[in-house]
Amino acid sequence: MKILEIQDAEIAKIENQDPIILSKIKNNVFYEWFYLEINKEDLHVILILSLKDCFEIKNTNSSENSSIYFTCYYKNKIVGYSYSFFEGNEEKEFKEKIFKWFNLETPSLELWFPDHSLKKYIQLSIDYPRDVSCIKTNKDIDLGSNKKHFWQFISYKNNANGFIKIFDLSPKFDLTNICKRKSNFYDFPLSIKLSKRNTNLYKFENANLYFDHNAGFESLYSIKDNWYWWHARNKNEYEVNYFFPHIEKMFHIGFINNELTSKIHSISKKELILKNSNTFFGLSYPKKINSIAFNEIQFNKTIESAPFYYRAKSVDNILSTIEVLNPKKIINDWNQKLLYSRKIHILKNISSESEISSYLNFSKICKKITWNHGKSFYISSLVLPIEQRNSSYFIYTLCRLIDDATDENILLNEPGSKFSTQLLNVFWSDDIEILDDFIPLLIKNISLSLYSVINYDSALDFIMNSRLLIKNLSLEKVYFEDLISGQLMDEHFSQPLNISDFNLYCYRVAGVVGIMMSKIFRTQKSPIALNAAEKLGSAMQITNILRDVKEDYDKKRIYIPISLFQKHKIENSLDFFSNEVNKQNKIEIIKDLSDIAILYYCESLEGIKYIPSFRARLCVKLMVAVYGSILGKILIDKSVIFKKRIVISHFKKMIIFLKVVIGFHPLKVAKLISKEELP
Repeated sequence: MKILEIQDAEIAKIENQDPIILSKIKNNVFYEWFYLEINKEDLHVILILSLKDCFEIKNTNSSENSSIYFTCYYKNKIVGYSYSFFEGNEEKEFKEKIFKWFNLETPSLELWFPDHSLKKYIQLSIDYPRDVSCIKTNKDIDLGSNKKHFWQFISYKNNANGFIKIFDLSPKFDLTNICKRKSNFYDFPLSIKLSKRNTNLYKFENANLYFDHNAGFESLYSIKDNWYWWHARNKNEYEVNYFFPHIEKMFHIGFINNELTSKIHSISKKELILKNSNTFFGLSYPKKINSIAFNEIQFNKTIESAPFYYRAKSVDNILSTIEVLNPKKIINDWNQKLLYSRKIHILKNISSESEISSYLNFSKICKKITWNHGKSFYISSLVLPIEQRNSSYFIYTLCRLIDDATDENILLNEPGSKFSTQLLNVFWSDDIEILDDFIPLLIKNISLSLYSVINYDSALDFIMNSRLLIKNLSLEKVYFEDLISGQLMDEHFSQPLNISDFNLYCYRVAGVVGIMMSKIFRTQKSPIALNAAEKLGSAMQITNILRDVKEDYDKKRIYIPISLFQKHKIENSLDFFSNEVNKQNKIEIIKDLSDIAILYYCESLEGIKYIPSFRARLCVKLMVAVYGSILGKILIDKSVIFKKRIVISHFKKMIIFLKVVIGFHPLKVAKLISKEELP
């Protein structure tokens, strides 16, 4: 086997890119891990699968200590963290899964492990990367080197497919019986960093995957000198570097112009490091480097920091991560205590959703799903009487289940509209016979939207109470069938040709929701009232389309009609985000859609007089003000939607709430009309 060595560097590079599990074929391996880093749009995952953990202080190399390190970032905010060790039979199962995955005996590696909080459980599934060979298990393999530490680059391609689910656990579910944590020291700093996520499912297809392997025949902390490691990618070109500052040399891998090179490169620290900085713990690291392939790279987003290592990434056009490690500091007593506070020991693992399922009653399911996905709707509904409020949560939940069925159909392996049709047939029927076939599917869909797993009794209770409420409210199935027609438009997506097609889509996915809400408000029967309810839903949908235009574009969906692009002289709608397209033309498109939404918001307020309840009228005004404020924020700077998704903070929503309650006009609060334009 070819080995690349640098004199005076304690780490050698295995040149072969076919994966090797050294601890499977050598008896004296002290530590070994596989490092996988996944990037896909807003998702960034670091996964370290350690067959023998490198941070454990061991007396002999016979100690196993298999572990998994997992950090999941979404939109630059951490949503999941775990540093878990497998013990006893769980360790054997973990290693067996790894071996089978590398041997292609199983197409996907599925792992379950607790979140650091012990209030959530994480399911990770990742397919074996395409174009990566299966593991080498030749026991006669000769590394041909006297070095004790080895690094192996395996792959750096767009070949990662899989998903991550993060489930909330019921307060009644006690993880202390299956997991051990001996210190809560790290809880507070991590709680500050952890984001309140807006989803529990993170899918990735053809995601960027960096994949390497490290192993040693003595402890990692026996290495005397620190090193820098980083990888960088721009489109189809990349570089990977292992730099040893004490000898000013590095292993360099480059894939430029479709040619892969691997060599030893000499470069001084002064040439390489354009800007140096220090971490909170006093560890020196390169803030900006002189890249061989990509000129300057700046690492401006910290991923994780400790006294002995630092990991950061670039948030510029170059996709890049750097890690600095000072191995001598690992053995320090304070650092061992810090590591100790992060560890979870798994005594008996979970392997399916049913094991973390719990009972949740009908009203709690509806309330939690509404809060998870529609905080603006939830806040606006707080002013309603309890009966109407709970009914509005039910309407939202039913619509959310239909909507999410399309978004999550990759995992369910069938069209979302098929589930939605079954849902309506069950809810508008008294037939008990069909329940047993349908309930497992309902459990899966509700659990995805709920962020926690419900059990059979909970699903059955949900069906029975849904049927009862549908009868009590006299809800018509036809409106939900219109919603499914909108769902089918998403499943068989085609960009709207004109405003008429655009309005039809908005009516089907949101206008009908407005009509259903008018039933809950017991609105008087009137063509004006019906139109107002429909227009409120459509106005909110147009606001959502403008707010989410970047996310939809990344998913290859453009809801803006082709006719608007033609009107404003943009030949190809796929160029909407191109810097080469006239900025003013793009802004005019946004203005045209905003004008339609404002008109619809105005029409929606014309129906308020037909709502008998003061609190229901106030709810409508709040919805106009809150959703309208998103549009108002877009109109202040129309180019902002090309950069990020507009959100209204909870504090801002409470200010809006107070202004509407004391009598301010909702469109004025939303900054959609001026004082002079008030009716």
